[in-house]
This record gives sequence, structure tokens and C-alpha cells, in this order.
Amino acid sequence: MGFRTYADTLKKRLSELEDRSINFKSRPHVFQTNGQIPDIRRTNVLLTDLTTIENTLEARFGDCHLTQFYRTELKTRRQEPGESLQVLAADVERLMSLAYAECPQDVRDSLAAQYFVDAIRDEDTQHATRLMRAKDLKSALAYSMKYEAAKTVSKTSR
Repeated sequence: MGFRTYADTLKKRLSELEDRSINFKSRPHVFQTNGQIPDIRRTNVLLTDLTTIENTLEARFGDCHLTQFYRTELKTRRQEPGESLQVLAADVERLMSLAYAECPQDVRDSLAAQYFVDAIRDEDTQHATRLMRAKDLKSALAYSMKYEAAKTVSKTSR
């Protein structure tokens, strides 16, 4: 069983335990209280402990520690020989969602455009796209594709 599957299973079990304790509070016939109200603070301590356990498991087995890895991968990402600009843009978008999930969308759009331009293999296309100062990945991709198409047409018409 992989770490992610193990963590999901534990998270599910912890959630069931939390639900069980909440349901337990809602069934007064279970308590042998002799008319006394059960101490809810004891249940809250259990929930706090389960939350602490869940947070610890998430820190150990979750994806939050991979954020720096994804950011490094974004910075070092380069277009492979034969890789289309569309595939490159899709990969940059995927890495952006993993590396900067907590950032506002406008910030992610701007960063994605910058990372995309940095990853373009052809220096002329990269330079022209950079000068265009695209505000988002979609416009950077569209411009770079137009530039490459025009460059290809001008080469074939010579």
C-alpha cells in the first residue's frame, strides 16, 4: 500500500472516529448519567487529539512538503526537442496548480506566463514572446504559436 493510500485510509478512519464521537454525544440513552449531563469537554479533547493526529499524518504523508519540489521543477522546466508549445503550456499549468495552489488566480496566471516563456527552447520565439509581456499563459501560448508559425512560413517561402 502506498503512502498516499495509507494516509487516505487513516484519514477516513479518523473521520469515522470523529463522527462516532459526535454521534455518541447525540445519544443520551448510551450514557448512564443518572440525570447528569455528560462532560462535553472530554469529547472535545478527543476531537482535538484526532485533529492533531490528522494534521501530523497530512504533514508526513500529504503533498504539502512537495510544494518546493514542484516549484523547483517549474524553474528548471525546459521544452524538450519535438515537444509542442501546447504540451509545454499544459505541463506548466499542471505544475503551477501543484506549486502555487494557495496563490490568487491572477498571481498564478502571471507566474505561469513567465515560467512558460522561460521554458521555450527556441531563443527567437522566447525573446519575441518575452517582449510581448503576456499577462497570462493563454496569451503567451497564442503569441508564441503565431510567432513560430510566421517563422516557419517565412523559412519555406525563401
